[in-house]
This record gives sequence, structure tokens and C-alpha cells, in this order.
Amino acid sequence: MARKRRLHLIFDPPVTTQINAYRVTFLGLALLHKRTLLEYTSEPALPPFYPFRPAFDLRVFDGVKPMPMNSYYENMAHPEMGAGRAATHLYGRPSSEATKLRIEVRAASAAAADVFQVALPPDHGEAWQPDYADEEIAATAVLQRSAAPF
Repeated sequence: MARKRRLHLIFDPPVTTQINAYRVTFLGLALLHKRTLLEYTSEPALPPFYPFRPAFDLRVFDGVKPMPMNSYYENMAHPEMGAGRAATHLYGRPSSEATKLRIEVRAASAAAADVFQVALPPDHGEAWQPDYADEEIAATAVLQRSAAPF
């Protein structure tokens, strides 16, 4: 498998939601070789480790596969990047055919979700080329937002 481009997409504008006692602001995505990181800040900061369950339920769909992307290291704290910084790591990357990601976030005990979609650049799935920068940074648009699944 060819190495994929490392692409850091910054949400424009960031998406803020209230989850229980936490005000969470989603900042962007990092598309790495074999994983995707969804980056956010939380106020107050999430506890550094949830041993049995994440602080909230997060599902990411690429619109091509019917199932959400599998996650691991939910709410992993990154205090070196600032107070309240955290990320959820997802196995794999969005499908090369995907044009947007649908992100659903809800309190673990609640049924209603805050849902938003972000655009993916058309070339996000291209293989890395020797003349590419080690990591590229770009802004991406928040396409749609609703307080309930759509």
C-alpha cells in the first residue's frame, strides 16, 4: 500500500457543543498514514484518562462505508498542546472516494446527537510523493450542522 499524504485540516469555523459539564470545541482533523485524529479542546479539561469509557460518544462516517470509523484512544489528553487539548484516534483514513465526513457527538447517556459535516479536499486520498511537504495544512469548511441526526 502506498503511503498516504499527511494532511492536517483545520475546521473553519471550529464547532462548539455542550456535552454534560464540558464545553467541547472541535478544531480539526489530522489524516495520517494509517489513522485519523479528531482534535478538540474541552473546558473544563477532560480528565486525562477514562479507564472504562470515553467522556462522550463520538461517531465518524465517511459517506462511503455504512459503518462508522472505529475509534481507540478516545479523549486522549494532549496537555503539551495547551490546556484542555485532546484527540480521539480513529483506525484508518476516510475512503479515497469520500468527499465529506459526518461527525456525530452525544453524551454517552443521551440519545440526541449534535451532528456536523466537514468537507474533504478531492485529493485527500492521494499517495505521498517525494516532492510533497512532510505534512500539509489546510482549512476545511463546516458544511452542515444540526442538533439532531439528519
